[in-house]
Amino acid sequence: MSAIYFPKPQPLSPKTATKVIDGVRKQLIKGQWVNVFGVPITDSVYYYWFEYLKLSEEYKKACANNGKGMTKLYKDFGNVFDEKYEGIEGFWDWWRENERGAKLFGIKAHGNNWISLDEAMSLQNDIKENNIKLFAVPTNTTKTAIKKQFNKLLAKTDFKKAEQQGKPKYPIADSKVDVNSLRKCLRVWKRNKVEGVDIFQIGCELMFLDEAKIKELQEDGRSKKKEYDLDWFWRDAEKSNGRYWKIYDKVMKRLNNKQAKEIEYWKDIEEDEAKFQKERKNRTREQVMDNWGEHTESRGLAKAKGRKPIDYLSEEMIEEAMLKEGYTISDKQRTKSKQALRTNTYRLLRKAEANINAIVEEGVFGVKH
Repeated sequence: MSAIYFPKPQPLSPKTATKVIDGVRKQLIKGQWVNVFGVPITDSVYYYWFEYLKLSEEYKKACANNGKGMTKLYKDFGNVFDEKYEGIEGFWDWWRENERGAKLFGIKAHGNNWISLDEAMSLQNDIKENNIKLFAVPTNTTKTAIKKQFNKLLAKTDFKKAEQQGKPKYPIADSKVDVNSLRKCLRVWKRNKVEGVDIFQIGCELMFLDEAKIKELQEDGRSKKKEYDLDWFWRDAEKSNGRYWKIYDKVMKRLNNKQAKEIEYWKDIEEDEAKFQKERKNRTREQVMDNWGEHTESRGLAKAKGRKPIDYLSEEMIEEAMLKEGYTISDKQRTKSKQALRTNTYRLLRKAEANINAIVEEGVFGVKH
């Protein structure tokens, strides 16, 4: 075949060991790191096209009947449910079989790499029809000189409009399709439709929520116990943003007033205690005989009834007050969080369904992304 390129990174062989260096994927060949045009299989859009097709019950029925009802799709994609196409290795065999991946998703291209003399000879028709031009690059000169020559040629060359260029037989619907999103939608579909897991539970899994958080959301407003949004509190504290300081100033004004009253309260207690002890020391004989001052609860420290001084300006008190003031999770918020979790998970499920239908009905993939 002529040189082929893909609109999205093509899958690499499972046996290809690569490494991303400075944002570029490279492969170690004979002690040298060279650029690799591709990605690991599970990072390729084309792998998910294959996997989503396997979710179609309609296509599964067609494959069981030698493609009846979906002849064209069956002729191109074959029976993807065959056991020999299971797993990563199976996908790679499917992709390479009769150059299937290149034929379905590739675009004839020239210039992405050096071509052999045989490949150049195969381009005669394209050259005659002015679809491509060849540029001979001497290897006994400098790169700067070659670039200047090539740029001059580019300036004098008329290019066809983008819509006249080649397109893959099966195109990606959205050029901005996100592999991570495809991966997540696939997981939601399998967990719900195949394994029968509840949408809420799947949503919790996607958010990596622990059992305590899941239980909290499940209570859904039935609990009256206060919960604090510690995550947001610490995020705001680290950023020291406007919200944090607004709450801080409000809390500190209140705590300073409380601390002033606390200081005044204990000052009165201490003064009354000192006065009481002085009076007790100067008791008359009759007062001593009557046990005056021995069991009183209305004077000095006894009046505090065991109460300890409170430091309203301690870090613990300030933090607690700020949490109560602006970081309390209400029952309404908990219910809203639970609804948002379900809504987002259903959205992913609908995306998966839309892509499954787009493959079998329109021959495209990557819709709603």
